[in-house]
Amino acid sequence: MVKITKRRAVKCPYCSSLKTIKRGIRKDVKRPVTRYFCKNCQRKFQSKHRKKKINLSEKIFKEYFWKKKTLKDLSEKYILSTKTIQKYLENYQVEIKKKKPRKINLIIDVVFFNKRKFNTEFGIMVFYDSIKQEPLIWKEVHSERLSDYKEMYFQLIEDGFTVQSVVIDGKKGLREFFEKEKILIQYCQFHQLQTILRYITRKPRLPASKSLKLLTELLTEITEEEFKDLFKDYLIYWKDFLNEKQFNLETKRYEYIHKRLRSAVRSLQTNLPYLFNYLKYPELKIRNTTNLLDGGEFSYLKRLLRNHNGCSKELKLKMIDEYFENHKKRIKK
Repeated sequence: MVKITKRRAVKCPYCSSLKTIKRGIRKDVKRPVTRYFCKNCQRKFQSKHRKKKINLSEKIFKEYFWKKKTLKDLSEKYILSTKTIQKYLENYQVEIKKKKPRKINLIIDVVFFNKRKFNTEFGIMVFYDSIKQEPLIWKEVHSERLSDYKEMYFQLIEDGFTVQSVVIDGKKGLREFFEKEKILIQYCQFHQLQTILRYITRKPRLPASKSLKLLTELLTEITEEEFKDLFKDYLIYWKDFLNEKQFNLETKRYEYIHKRLRSAVRSLQTNLPYLFNYLKYPELKIRNTTNLLDGGEFSYLKRLLRNHNGCSKELKLKMIDEYFENHKKRIKK
């Protein structure tokens, strides 16, 4: 004989009657819900949304990464051995969803992890939308190569995104590539300042170097026309000093005395056409630096990973995927 089980009666939220029947399914929501009809009060209602079930692997992984729990903490909480906890972490898979195609302003950069001297260094190249402040795509790299930037750019184009502008940090060949693709380029002003300081140091002694440092620090505070006028005056005033030469007995040639200062000046001259594009097109809301990645996303990610220095590279890559994929959840926290 087949055992017939009676359906559990659903109580009406209005009159508490159990004389209810099913009356269709509502599908215009994220998760379909059953609709009911009460024979007693003649009113309709629907069942409550059930909470999405979270599997144990996902729960353990999120606590391990976001809440900075150790293997020992999780082992004591779930009454499992550390090896079992490790298996749960290894079994968890991050679901990476495709982003909706739209107009974007790109910020692109690479962040490196681990120690180069131990030959364990690896990096993550990220393409970031500064409009919605959202990572779009990322990949593991072992060095900052132009070919990887090209590959990721064409992947975005293939996915239907329209790139309005891109903020770059000076990687050789990047500017030429994006100019060829007819993309508006903004050179990172912070990286320009760092380039100048690398040549003349943070505490220059020469008066010409001190003047150049003060001038470069005004990048974010004045307009393009004002900066160009000041830079022109600088070049005129220090022209003879920059062109000073001395005879080298070894090479038997005349060489410039202030080579590093000249290199700093040349860097500024080369990048000047791309330093103020964010002011030329205010409607696009372009950023003037890569700080959303460098000072924001990358620094926070490194702090999270620092809690698990001893974990494997595979687990670190999984945590990086979790970080960038659940970016908005992290902001709400």
